[in-house]
Amino acid sequence: VILYANNTADVPDTDSVRLVALPPNLSLPSRSADEDSATPEALNVLERRGDSPRFRRNSLLFLTAKRDEIRNLRDEARKYLAWDSIINGDTRIPNLTGNRLGQARAEVSNADRNVANALIRAYRWTLKPVQQDPRQARYEINQAQSEAPVTGEIFRSAFDRFVEDEALVDNISPASLASMLQQYIWNREDADEHVSIDDLWNLLTTNVYLHRLRNREVLDRCIRQGVEQGVFGHAEHHDGAKYDDLHFGESMTGPGLIMEQRITGFLVRPEAAARQEDTDQTQGPPIDDTDTGYRIDPPSDTLDTRLFPDEPTPPRVRRTRRMVVRRTTGANISLDDINTLREEIIRNLSGDGGEITVEITVSASKPDGFTESIIRSVRENSAQLGLDFTTEE
Repeated sequence: VILYANNTADVPDTDSVRLVALPPNLSLPSRSADEDSATPEALNVLERRGDSPRFRRNSLLFLTAKRDEIRNLRDEARKYLAWDSIINGDTRIPNLTGNRLGQARAEVSNADRNVANALIRAYRWTLKPVQQDPRQARYEINQAQSEAPVTGEIFRSAFDRFVEDEALVDNISPASLASMLQQYIWNREDADEHVSIDDLWNLLTTNVYLHRLRNREVLDRCIRQGVEQGVFGHAEHHDGAKYDDLHFGESMTGPGLIMEQRITGFLVRPEAAARQEDTDQTQGPPIDDTDTGYRIDPPSDTLDTRLFPDEPTPPRVRRTRRMVVRRTTGANISLDDINTLREEIIRNLSGDGGEITVEITVSASKPDGFTESIIRSVRENSAQLGLDFTTEE
């Protein structure tokens, strides 16, 4: 969190997300006649750091207040300062004792609580930069209200609201990352079949139209999951013709790989990774021309003609080509359940290019049988909805 002091140079240009809290003199309007001083300054901070252009523009989020809330905060702060000065300030009343001292201390404590409550009520407006057109460097600021008055935690509530609005990503699925790569990197005719992970991170932290990840660990976690699921491959090096130390459809936590270490190297398109794996399996392991394949055991003068046993061929990576997701439930299924299915399952599969068929089956049974009126009603409603209707005795 950065407490902004009207100097863009004080906001560091780092790749981890920073929440910039604007000062009271930079606020949103409470009514149409008020001036919006927060949004222009947020845009200024977004685009510049001191006299230089800002590079990590997609690593900034903002927090501010509205004009009326700032007025109330100032009033409460003045009351606190006035009561505090009676006890601790230059205008303190000498020889203040007994009930009068107790009353003054109580008023200071009460004023302090009022300032804290006013601060919580004021700083609950989140500002997120957006870029509608990737081809144009034009930025907008969208505002939303956090729930700080409920929790009392201003900054945590702001981050929670950013996550809820998808302005800040704590966890990105491999399918979403693959869709972004396809849309912005791999869809060009001259695009390589891989991208440097360091370059990818620079793109993510620079371009406001891309996902805003909280930190590099979010990207690393997604890459590990995606490589293991076969969504994309990972290679440490590329010599122009072949990827070295290629991982695809397997865990990246094998020997010599540390789960927590930062991932470098290249993300490889799944088609290219699969093509190299198929080629490697067809050619088999490389042959060492210096090995005769025979064992000579000195000092015997006889030749042991037994061949060394061949190295086992690595098993072919099995890739999932079809998935079926089912849920058995009662009659209490809700629209939220349907929306969750669409958002969490169908969107991920369609984003990965899968062909999707959704089947909804309503199966009902009753020991003593359904009445004719119910059967007729369900049959007619099914016909109107375009559903197949069958019965069993």
